[in-house]
Amino acid sequence: MSILGKTKKAIKDPSRLLYLLPYNEFSGSLENRSESDNGNYLSAVRGALENYSKFSNFKRHPFYRAILEHVSKDQGERYLEIVKKQSPQFLDDATLTGLRKNDDIGNPIKHTYPSGGEISPTTLRYIKVASDIHNLFGDNLGDHVVEIGCGYSGITGRGQSDEPACDAINALSKYRDKLSAIIVDAFREFGHRGVPKKSELVGACEYFLETTSN
Repeated sequence: MSILGKTKKAIKDPSRLLYLLPYNEFSGSLENRSESDNGNYLSAVRGALENYSKFSNFKRHPFYRAILEHVSKDQGERYLEIVKKQSPQFLDDATLTGLRKNDDIGNPIKHTYPSGGEISPTTLRYIKVASDIHNLFGDNLGDHVVEIGCGYSGITGRGQSDEPACDAINALSKYRDKLSAIIVDAFREFGHRGVPKKSELVGACEYFLETTSN
């Protein structure tokens, strides 16, 4: 039912006003929540999962865009300029057509760019990240890549360790010869909200390299 339909029913029956209020949903306790665990984001995601109409437009939901899909047109332009310099092959017609498939889901806000056509600026951010990875590692990143989320008091910050990223890197050191790369997400968050300092993370990475060079 549309918000207009719910409003009309609420006028006739005030008890239905509750259905107009956003439903807050959390995944963690109050002291153990990330910025996305704000009560609104998860409720927007669940609504999209349970309602096809909401799913068709979920990338425009204000609660969702407060966490994701909030890249501005100007930011998208800057990402595009970086990709043009680093990885111009990403912007040929065939490749860009494939990358635009990310915009086929959720009806994101799109803008038209001179060298990118109509595309979501958030998709341009993802393309820029792919360009960064290609610029650093070339065409072959490897077959075994581990990504460790920072957690910053959120999803991975559970259990005995407030932030298990450093522990995870130490644990992975025994498998170094089988790994191509380790990616640590949200590096900028380290040193905030009780998360280990960046120097601690760098120390764990140095230990990882030392154990594999001996």
